[in-house]
Amino acid sequence: MLVRAYQTDSESELLPDLVGPAAFLFAASFETVANALTWSLFLLAQHPHIMAELYDELNQILAGEAPTISQLDQLPFLEATIKESLRILPPVPITYRAARRDTELDGVAIRSGDRVLCSQYVTQHLPELFSEPNRFDPRRWSSIQPGAYEYFPFGAGPRCCLGYTLGMTVMKVSLAMILQSFRLSVTPETRIDRLVKLTMSPKRGISMHIHKPDRKFEAVPVSGNIHEMVDLKQTNFHNSYFPQFQYGKSQFPRSASADRDAA
Repeated sequence: MLVRAYQTDSESELLPDLVGPAAFLFAASFETVANALTWSLFLLAQHPHIMAELYDELNQILAGEAPTISQLDQLPFLEATIKESLRILPPVPITYRAARRDTELDGVAIRSGDRVLCSQYVTQHLPELFSEPNRFDPRRWSSIQPGAYEYFPFGAGPRCCLGYTLGMTVMKVSLAMILQSFRLSVTPETRIDRLVKLTMSPKRGISMHIHKPDRKFEAVPVSGNIHEMVDLKQTNFHNSYFPQFQYGKSQFPRSASADRDAA
């Protein structure tokens, strides 16, 4: 579509004009989802009790199969887990907006054309909006309904990400299939530091071990500035977590409509 559009524009130099949009589409679609899945798998591996509850929900509803579209709506704890991962470690930590006219924001004069930085990471770690903001707790989503500009991993307003629904669907299906097929654990003493450019990713990736799905969920010690972003102090290292139930129905309530989150 981009090629056809530029071919009809006689004033456009095809290659240079395509590079920017193509790079943006790649970063906005593939890289963000990849980073979100990476952070989500790390957080689950380091929180055995949450992983156990999610594993139970997946097995109760899916029983090892790929989810259908209708089944995705029956996995509220999976959705809450993804939303909490996007809150605490947003793959896009900052957004820029350009002022269209002179205005004032909290006593600061802003001129037309000035760029204003909005940070998903900073906002979503404010304790007045999210209690214990550095704690990974999907269950908080059973009792909170943050506003569109309080929780906005996909942006907000008229320039909200058009790929919100697709991105959430890809993450739900991917995590459902991965977590039913394997148990992942972080390599002990791995150093995990953030790398922030347009997106936020682990600077060196995250080294993980792949196991058969034996339900022996356990956390391990890690180092790096990940501890500035996520509270891992309460994790019981090297203590395997075995759920005392099997295929029990999740008691986590269904989440609110995704339309509100994308508003």
